[in-house]
Amino acid sequence: MSKSKKEPIILTKENSNNQIIEITAYHLRDLSTVEKAPNLCKLNLIGGELHDFQSLEKCSKLQELNLHLTKVEDFSSLQKIKSIRYLEVAGMQEKLIETISKMSELKSLSLKHVCLSNLRGLRNLRKLSQIFIGDMGKDPGILELFSIPSIERLKLFIPREYEQERTDWYLRSLKENLPMLKWLELEMPAHEFHIETLEGLELRHFGVTGKTLELLI
Repeated sequence: MSKSKKEPIILTKENSNNQIIEITAYHLRDLSTVEKAPNLCKLNLIGGELHDFQSLEKCSKLQELNLHLTKVEDFSSLQKIKSIRYLEVAGMQEKLIETISKMSELKSLSLKHVCLSNLRGLRNLRKLSQIFIGDMGKDPGILELFSIPSIERLKLFIPREYEQERTDWYLRSLKENLPMLKWLELEMPAHEFHIETLEGLELRHFGVTGKTLELLI
């Protein structure tokens, strides 16, 4: 017995001129509805199956794109949408990183439960100031983050395979390699946290494994 496909659900938010500026869509199979919103600023896609993002090229004001468990055959057209500044991805495939590495205008990137073998392409994102890296099951190469000195806000899952000594070294290296870092949250369920590893960092916000402190300067 074949499994029936879920019907799309589309929610919209309009500005004072009755123009659609935000869409949250579940189970989409194409972007025909989205491309009819030229003033769209934010798009949230949950589930669904898409061939590509070519239709989004008509949304010249799109700044924020959130993809959650959406199956996409071809990501490459995303790199042509120069207006996107904020990208959040959850549950995607490895081929996405090649496209992300060419989105040079990105300021914020969030990757959660994404199957990536490495983060090498991110070093091309010179305008990136905020990055969230969640649990990917194995180390995607978090050392690559040291090649992006523009990072100001970082939320990071410390890979479980890291030994404690290596974890401490990594945290001590943040000061030298990310000189603009002011906001830091760590998820490290497999490790002990040693506060002295962050000595010298001038943080305004810090959190570790669910415990958050606001540091006022």
